[in-house]
Amino acid sequence: MPTPKKALRTRRKPELRSTPDTPSAVTPQNIVPLGRELLERLYGAMLKCRLVEERTRRAFPHAATAHKNWLGQEAVYVGSTLQLTDNDTLAPSEHDSFAQIIKGTPLRFIFAQRFAAEDSRSLAAHCGYAPRNVITPSSKDGANIHIAAGVALTSKLQKSAGVVVALCGPITHSGAWQDALRFAGALKLPMLFVVESRLAASTRQAGQPASKQLAAEAAAYGVARISVDADDVIAIYRVAHEAIHRARIGRGPSLIECVSAPVRNSGRDPLAHLERYMRRYNVWSDQWRDDIIRTYTAEINAAIKVARKSPFLEPEQALSL
Repeated sequence: MPTPKKALRTRRKPELRSTPDTPSAVTPQNIVPLGRELLERLYGAMLKCRLVEERTRRAFPHAATAHKNWLGQEAVYVGSTLQLTDNDTLAPSEHDSFAQIIKGTPLRFIFAQRFAAEDSRSLAAHCGYAPRNVITPSSKDGANIHIAAGVALTSKLQKSAGVVVALCGPITHSGAWQDALRFAGALKLPMLFVVESRLAASTRQAGQPASKQLAAEAAAYGVARISVDADDVIAIYRVAHEAIHRARIGRGPSLIECVSAPVRNSGRDPLAHLERYMRRYNVWSDQWRDDIIRTYTAEINAAIKVARKSPFLEPEQALSL
């Protein structure tokens, strides 16, 4: 993938450190292979997200039409959130359950949302979970980003070292987006914005920025920006790791643009991509994959069983949500 125009000098070190201006460029020539444990965590998290999404669409056909199809986008959400701590806050985009799984929202709660059961607090597409600092998504485009910026300001004022990751979905240039980005940049808030964009069908070079306007906005508001391949969970993890570290030590917000190939004939799969990488470094095992599939499947079945047995909300409970 190409290096951003103003990227700083990259280092050949296993651990990324922050820079004053922008996350380091990540290219095949300057990365160091990650350890087996971390690679297994990345793969396992993506696999769990995929199994949950697939099972949701089989078990709850009515819910499958109520939220976006996230299959194939696991790398964006796992790579950008896997390193969050209990003290950090997640602002998911509408319909997003992947990042919530990574942040620790119980599966029984996520499936209860699908069933509108007693444990649910909103529509299936708007699942938040306060005990794990997961903000409930808003139906209004961009409103969630404002809330995320407010949480980031609170974290900065309280000097809690907490970071807010705002998953913004597809690129937006709405007024709410502009306000939140400008606010975060002006006050150097501890935030990471993660957006998605798609290359035009005629574009051949993976990682090429799909929006010059996005780059201009980030530069104008003092927000560090970098674009990465949306199918490469390792690249996303690396730049998110550095961006979150920058935010945590007071260097201000960053924006990661995850660029994906055109839908048609892309033939790309982040799970297959990481499996090939792990095989290349001899840290892959088919038996290990089969074992975690059985473990996750059992966990998903148990969560669905609890959700099916949960009573529906009573009308008078609406005021207590």
